[in-house]
Amino acid sequence: MGSMRKIIAALLAPPQSVVALLIAANVANYLLCLRAGGKAEIPIDVLHLNGAVDDRTLATADYWRLFAYGFLHADPAHLGLNMLSLLIVAPLLERLLGAGYFILVYAAALVGAGVVSALAHPAPFVTVGASGAILGCMAALFALWIKGESEISPSFFLVNFGLGFVYSMNTPRIDWIAHFGGFAAGFVACASLGPLGRIADVALKCKFPEFAKTNVLLLAGAFAARLATLPPPALFGATKWTLAAAGGVAIAAFIKALDLVLARRRGLAGAVALLALGNAAVAYVGADAASDAIFSYCVRDYNLGASADAVVATLCLHSDATMLCVAALVGLATVALYAHHAARGWNDAGFIARTLMAERRRRAA
Repeated sequence: MGSMRKIIAALLAPPQSVVALLIAANVANYLLCLRAGGKAEIPIDVLHLNGAVDDRTLATADYWRLFAYGFLHADPAHLGLNMLSLLIVAPLLERLLGAGYFILVYAAALVGAGVVSALAHPAPFVTVGASGAILGCMAALFALWIKGESEISPSFFLVNFGLGFVYSMNTPRIDWIAHFGGFAAGFVACASLGPLGRIADVALKCKFPEFAKTNVLLLAGAFAARLATLPPPALFGATKWTLAAAGGVAIAAFIKALDLVLARRRGLAGAVALLALGNAAVAYVGADAASDAIFSYCVRDYNLGASADAVVATLCLHSDATMLCVAALVGLATVALYAHHAARGWNDAGFIARTLMAERRRRAA
């Protein structure tokens, strides 16, 4: 009875930071599509324009759709049901895994659901929604239960699996094959966290603080998203696989550099500075990727008023400086966001580094 009360309290607790951001992003994206489509049931052409997965997604290498589709919903009922399901399942998983690993599992489930859906539908179709990723979260909880790392009752899974199966099979517009793909990907991703952690225990000296782990995963995700939007040949004649390998090496080197910084006195402050530089670099690359859209805006006849027009004209005429300013602002925002960690690190006499290294050794033992 006591364990059941703990489970209920965990499920009813306020959403964690990443879950709250996911819900906000889904709602905001629906409102943008609502504005573009003009009615509550979003037209298919609007969904497709904004990232719906279709039967040609893999053939045309539109890999960005494998992420974007999970933030699109067809109508208010679709959005509401998925966000309610996300609130029921995801906060508990984020608390158990931490924000960083939760993002990894959610992204894996999202991509897995999209890939399986794209492969399984030969006829023209579109699929949208976060349900595949949500099923992946449920699968991750199931994997943790199998490993004995959660106190969830088996009845929780029986009820939710049963309801999900009945609803999927009896609702014509539900892409149940995407649900299956998301569930399988979420289970595999969560089960892989153990081997991934053991590799980290061997390769790294310090246990990363949660904010650093999450930031590194977001940087890796931003790189993957940028790579997915590059047309072939991707860059300087190199293939996407070549760039992916080079990017993987760069990310691994960044992680090791962060590890070495954390192992030093005042390392936490140094880690914040390193993350700020990484975020600024990714922001610069992202601004460069958006240069075509920026240029198309610059050549429009905007009519914002004399002073506003002058500002826009100045930004457009100095696009390189504008991108550097964007990168600098992102770097400063990172420092501001992690100011508490930076202050702790700056005032530290070396205890934090020793604690992080001791925790890594304990995990590796």
